Amino acid sequence: MGLLLLLPLFPLHTYADGGFHSGVTYSTGYYPASAASGDFNGDGHEDITVANLGGHSVSVLLGDGTGRFTTLDHDTPVQSPRAISVGDLNEDGKLDVVTTNVQNTVSVLLGDGEGGLALPDDYSTAGSPRYTAIGDFNGDGHQDLAVASESGHISVMLGQGNGQFGGRTDYHAGAVGRSVVAGNFTGDANLDLAVTNSYSNDVTILTGTGTGAFVLSDFYFADIHPMIMTTADFNRDGLADLAAASLNGNVSVLLANGSGGFGFRTHYAAGAGAYSVAAGDFNGDGLTDLAAANSTSNTISVLMGDGTGSFHPKVDYAAGSTPETLIAGDFNEDGKTDLAAGNVRSDSLSVLLSRSDAKLSSLSVPQGTLTPSFSPKTMSGYTVNVENSVDSITVTPTTADPTAAAVVSANGTPAVPGAAIPLRVGTNTIEVEVTAADGTTTRKYTIMVIRAVEVDRVTPSIGPSAGGQEVEITGKGFAKASGVKFGTVAARTFVVNSDSSITATAPAAEHGSVTGAVYVTVTAGGTDSAPGKGSIYTYDGTLPTISEVRPADGSTVETSSPVITASLHDADSGIDPASIAVRLDDTALEHNYNAETGTVTASAYSLSEGRHDLTIDVTDLAGNAAASWSSSFLVDTGQTTEEPDTASPVIQSVTPANGEVVTTARPAISAALADIGSGIDPASIVVRLDNTALRYNYHAETGTVTASTYSLSDGRHDLTIDVTDLAGNAAASWGSSFIVDTGQTTEEPDTTSPVIQSVTPANGEVVTTARPAISAALVETGSGIDPASIVVRLDNTTLEHNYHAETGTVTAATYSLSDGRHDLTIDVTDLAGNAAASWNSSFTVRVPDSDSDSDSDSDSDSSSGHSSGGYSSEPAAPAAYSLSVKELNERIAESGASSVVRIDLGNHGQILLPPSAGSELARAQKRLLIQSKGSSVELPSSVLFALADQLNKEALAASQIRIALQPDSSAVTEEAVKAAGRASGAAIRPMGAVTEFTLTIEPKDGDTRGLNSFPEPVILRLPLPSQEAAVELLGIYHLDESGGKWNYAGGKPDVPNGTLEAALTHNSKYAVLEYSKSYADVTAQHWAYDTIRVLSAKHAVQGVTASEFAPEKITTRTDFVTMLVRALAIPYAEDRSTPFVDLPAGEWYTGAAAAAVQAGLVQGVDETHFAPEAPITREQMAALMVRAYEYKSGKRLTAGGQLNSYHDADQVSSWAADAVNKAITAGFMQGRSEGYFDPTAEATRAETAAVIYKLLSQ
Repeated sequence: MGLLLLLPLFPLHTYADGGFHSGVTYSTGYYPASAASGDFNGDGHEDITVANLGGHSVSVLLGDGTGRFTTLDHDTPVQSPRAISVGDLNEDGKLDVVTTNVQNTVSVLLGDGEGGLALPDDYSTAGSPRYTAIGDFNGDGHQDLAVASESGHISVMLGQGNGQFGGRTDYHAGAVGRSVVAGNFTGDANLDLAVTNSYSNDVTILTGTGTGAFVLSDFYFADIHPMIMTTADFNRDGLADLAAASLNGNVSVLLANGSGGFGFRTHYAAGAGAYSVAAGDFNGDGLTDLAAANSTSNTISVLMGDGTGSFHPKVDYAAGSTPETLIAGDFNEDGKTDLAAGNVRSDSLSVLLSRSDAKLSSLSVPQGTLTPSFSPKTMSGYTVNVENSVDSITVTPTTADPTAAAVVSANGTPAVPGAAIPLRVGTNTIEVEVTAADGTTTRKYTIMVIRAVEVDRVTPSIGPSAGGQEVEITGKGFAKASGVKFGTVAARTFVVNSDSSITATAPAAEHGSVTGAVYVTVTAGGTDSAPGKGSIYTYDGTLPTISEVRPADGSTVETSSPVITASLHDADSGIDPASIAVRLDDTALEHNYNAETGTVTASAYSLSEGRHDLTIDVTDLAGNAAASWSSSFLVDTGQTTEEPDTASPVIQSVTPANGEVVTTARPAISAALADIGSGIDPASIVVRLDNTALRYNYHAETGTVTASTYSLSDGRHDLTIDVTDLAGNAAASWGSSFIVDTGQTTEEPDTTSPVIQSVTPANGEVVTTARPAISAALVETGSGIDPASIVVRLDNTTLEHNYHAETGTVTAATYSLSDGRHDLTIDVTDLAGNAAASWNSSFTVRVPDSDSDSDSDSDSDSSSGHSSGGYSSEPAAPAAYSLSVKELNERIAESGASSVVRIDLGNHGQILLPPSAGSELARAQKRLLIQSKGSSVELPSSVLFALADQLNKEALAASQIRIALQPDSSAVTEEAVKAAGRASGAAIRPMGAVTEFTLTIEPKDGDTRGLNSFPEPVILRLPLPSQEAAVELLGIYHLDESGGKWNYAGGKPDVPNGTLEAALTHNSKYAVLEYSKSYADVTAQHWAYDTIRVLSAKHAVQGVTASEFAPEKITTRTDFVTMLVRALAIPYAEDRSTPFVDLPAGEWYTGAAAAAVQAGLVQGVDETHFAPEAPITREQMAALMVRAYEYKSGKRLTAGGQLNSYHDADQVSSWAADAVNKAITAGFMQGRSEGYFDPTAEATRAETAAVIYKLLSQ
């Protein structure tokens, strides 16, 4: 038994302090005599069970917590059940059911905790049992049962805790007992019973003894024919009171008097045939209210309580036919009581939800994951973590009750649901406050969105454990950093340089002089950066050592030029080569450090006889300094003390020699340096060529200096060499010249273009591999090939390539090409900027016995090139791509959770599908997306269904569906473009090749068939043009071949994906055109110039003539409606009839007006008049804009309070206030003059164009 949605139930009256939404009706079994509620499947949501008297069954409707129910697909058989109640009778934590039956029995149906019920176990009762009450009457902890019978008896059966009951005890209660309730009416600890007697018109009280026995206590007059009764505390005195519905249309209330009895009853008017009554807090004010089901007037009467035991006058709501049972419960879990009525004549259950539901049914934050998962009952504790690169999020709340309003704020600032909300680094507080339809009930959900602080690198990443090293921290989100920590220790100092850089001083290591790694953490916006590989900083707590120093301390050496060596060691970060300092007699020596052996060497030259002092200093990469080495040694060469060296060194044997002619552009330069005294000082050597210092090498063993030159020009070159010895004596400066003559004459500028040749695969070649290697020889006799200029493209896709300068070849690899033709282009320029003639060729891939879907018998096309752009045709495509039913289903399975099945045709322009393609896709709830060389078409399954529906069963079995998406092969000229331009007065420019889309079905014997129009739009996407164009002026147009002109089909740009989209309704040829329309009275300086130009390109607006727009002309109702229909691409219906006598057939505006009426965008000024020529006011325009947005997006707009900021807010009509508020909030409209909205002002054509532009921009 499924959900049956019947006519909506509209409230007959609205009560200010509460109310219910129109009821939703669910089908039940035949004659639903009684209902009860409880959680039957353990999901925490309230369910409903129904006793179907005529259907001889019990139904269970499972609730989802939002107020909606699903009926189980099977009922439990029970013979003629009259009334139903629920309780845990076998104490297993699962609800069970009790029914009273016409056969003078009561049935117990044990629940399985999943919504199912066991077959009934029956017990006999007194004659004609009606309603039951469940409670612990004898204090043993088990549920007992009391049954009211029309025989005038109450049957009490004591429970055993296992779902079974003992023998019954009957008590006389009155004439024709109808219902029974249990409660503490006498103020002791025992449960009592109250019974309505419909014949004697009174209520009987039976006092409980606590042992399971009862004593008749008293009778209280109720009203004429009291039926179903309920008990609750109506006056908040802590005592149980009574309320009973009577068939004469009243509800009788009996208040407990505190002495074990009740005061005189008070009548309240309900509805005709008041049959059942239920109690609950319907408006959330903490006071108990009443509701009555009226079986004759088919209504539900709601009486709001005032907390004193009195009730306000009724408010009536429509129910189904003959509602006899009424239950109350919080079905949508908003904390307010809802109602459900069983309608015995219409075999249904009406559920009326309180208008105070302020819950969300879902909360979407697509940029991150909500933790924990969203639950309507949980309002706080949610977090969303996003990376620093995410600088904004969208929060989209969906209210459980569509009439409730949700308002979003971020960090205390109002935000628009579904729009981008800027995020600051760190913690952002997002609040969603929901206000129920009653205007007073609210619920606030809170989300903490944490935008990460990220540390990418710490430089240097190692330092001494004593701290003090300055480091640069790079990353993201530092602009408002409040702290930097190394491990758990705060940096000594830090300075924020930018959002991506911090300079910090490392503190000492947390645990003293230790070696170890810590994470560097930056705190910003109350959030710490997460640890990562780039944020590691290593403390080095050990010092480097210096050992094995030679000459040793106190030693004597017999040479004046001893070699100094030492071993340097560091166990952790390693020696810092730049820190090594070797000093001899306070003079720094040049040295070499060998990292592999850890040794440093330095040479001393021409030391004097006697003592010399050596010091060595070094630090490690962490900045730890070794203890400075100090030692002394003696030089004793056995020679007497020489006179000071006063002889100058000599430069000789210089090559090239002075005046020499060399034939190479790169001559080697060398010279012999001699000094008979202190020796050559290598640091003093200077070699210059043409006044430019050259890099050189000095070879002390041979006394020679050498230098290299690079690419000298032909002609004279001047060489100078300078040197001093270690005593400071300078040689006479060497100066000479030589001539370079390579034998080449001066060339003219390179004007020859490179040549592309020996291309493989060759033009027209058929290759038998799906991965052919591509190569070409590039020849250039002048300046040489420019490697950066080489471009290799295959089927308009750029390939990665390698250029081999030695051989002059370029190579590129391909991957898994489809069978068929492939187009290759190669472009290159030389270093002088000369471009080779572009290479264009084609080859065919044909893989023998492959698993490819392509047709192995397709012919290749060996044409040597083709043009592109405009309307020129392309070479014929290979044979059609083909899919069998099996292959199609494999593709469907591969698509996974995607809503589309993608098929790339490669170089095939067509695809063949089995005739059952529509049903295969529909079964999987998928659409078909065909892609071909940058274009694509997306088809709903219904279109393929409609296509196949044209053939009978026999013809269909032997047919195939053909879809073609390929360049137009006919000789289409631009005459159609010119015709469209002449007709519109616009400048129209083609922006690419023509694409032909056809969808046909081909029976084996018979004519090919297509569709005159598609039942649902087919989405075509064409590539945006590569040439410069204004995207907002582009559209997709289809060729009307009968009229010889291009007509607008649509044009929704997707710039990131480089496509333009339109919804197609038929087969045709399509092209991208740029449409630029100008009007003499809308110049470039006009405030609406760009808006009108863009809307003209979208064919949403037109001029009053070909050259005039009339921007200040007042807009009529039909003007604006026509603009909206065009802008939203609402199709005109075949049936253009409307109830309005002033929309005659044949008028230019009738089709658009009828389409807008049928779409729910616009209504008449009264039931029979549309007023087509009446000016549209700004408040009317606001109402249409809001409806148009909701039609376009499928989303409900919410109203802010911006309208109240205008001085004339009170001038807005009451019916339009909400729409004007929403239009202002959404940004569609704003004030006309400062501080004034002007709601009744008539809108100009420029104003209407502006608001429609804003609508399309949403």
